[in-house]
Amino acid sequence: MFKKTKIQLTALNAIIFFIVIAMLSTIIYIYSETMVYKNVDDSLLEAAKNPLPLIMPMQNNDGPTIFEARQGQNRKAFKNRDLRVDINYWNEHNQLLSFYGESVYTENVKAFVPNEIEVFQKVETEDHSFQTYTIALSPQIVIGNQVVISKIQFVRETKSEEALLHNLLMILIIGNVVGAIAVVGIGYYLSGRALIPINKAWEKQQQFVSDASHELRTPLTIIQTRSDLLLREPESTIEDKILDVSAISKETRRLSKLVTNLLILARSDSNQIELNKIDFRLDNLLNEIVEQFVDIAEFQEKELSLEVEEGLEFYGDKERIHQLMVILIDNALKFTKAEGNIKINCYGIGNLIQITVADTGVGINPECLPRVFDRFYQGDKSRTNNDGTGLGLSIAKWIVEKHAGKINVESVFGEGTIFNITLPKTKKN
Repeated sequence: MFKKTKIQLTALNAIIFFIVIAMLSTIIYIYSETMVYKNVDDSLLEAAKNPLPLIMPMQNNDGPTIFEARQGQNRKAFKNRDLRVDINYWNEHNQLLSFYGESVYTENVKAFVPNEIEVFQKVETEDHSFQTYTIALSPQIVIGNQVVISKIQFVRETKSEEALLHNLLMILIIGNVVGAIAVVGIGYYLSGRALIPINKAWEKQQQFVSDASHELRTPLTIIQTRSDLLLREPESTIEDKILDVSAISKETRRLSKLVTNLLILARSDSNQIELNKIDFRLDNLLNEIVEQFVDIAEFQEKELSLEVEEGLEFYGDKERIHQLMVILIDNALKFTKAEGNIKINCYGIGNLIQITVADTGVGINPECLPRVFDRFYQGDKSRTNNDGTGLGLSIAKWIVEKHAGKINVESVFGEGTIFNITLPKTKKN
């Protein structure tokens, strides 16, 4: 049933992961690209700060040398310049006059024509990529009436930066693909793990519904059958049909008790039941409860005794503690044969209260012991005439845990059973 849910969870996790990783990868790539080209741009701007010393002696078409007066200063500037930055000289007609760097500039003159001033431009050739920055000379270098140098273009090859960014992009893409594949596998595994408690809870709920339906069906079937028998003989008196009326009454009470217990458990699962905690004397409550069961125990030829510390104060829900003790005493009476003993002890230990309910009954099979608090679990019914529903101990455990206490059971099969309860004595701050 949960296979589809498992696949949906895996797909959802994978999509979320992929989106997050894709966003992070995009941020990393954009940041890296920005920083790489910022370094390139900074080097171009640094070279463009003082361009005149970079105007080296050049040979014109007629052969004479120009700018000879600045030769010494120019060569010193060239010696200290950033060697990664090449320099192109252009006239006012966008003709390349001279260059210092690769021959690629003369082979791709049109690609390097400086159409914009003081703007970073990317230039792509077949095998190279460049970043350029062009400045206009003011005043221009003039020989006679002819403008010799109008613009200086600073060029830096970005092939290594492009390769770096390309490799980074490939790593991010491969990483995303591998991560996506890995997250699908891991997500499928973790989804399965996450659904284990849900699956168990679902199975437990299904079992609970099945057991509840079965337990409800039994008294309803008896009531319906007996009612049908009464309707077949309308002339009969109550005395004639006393067994049928008695069975209907008994099963009605059982059904009412079952529905009440089911409602308690259902409301406890959804945390709809709040305890009404007050301070009260626990010894007085136990004396009242035991007094109600003494006559029943004597009638069944069993001995019921209580040993409780006097003046024992407790902070809790008095009605629920009453219900807890009734469940345990009633359970002990059911599983204890004639001439058996049921002993109840209650005493304080520091800030805790210890309650034990011990009987000399039939005991619990070791195989059944771990499940005694499970709902509807009744163990081996063949060894007892018990007609319970198996909900009492489940409710008892809920009451104890709701009071932040613990309950456990010890039993020797054929000799008896002891229920141990530990409760905090006072209100927790």
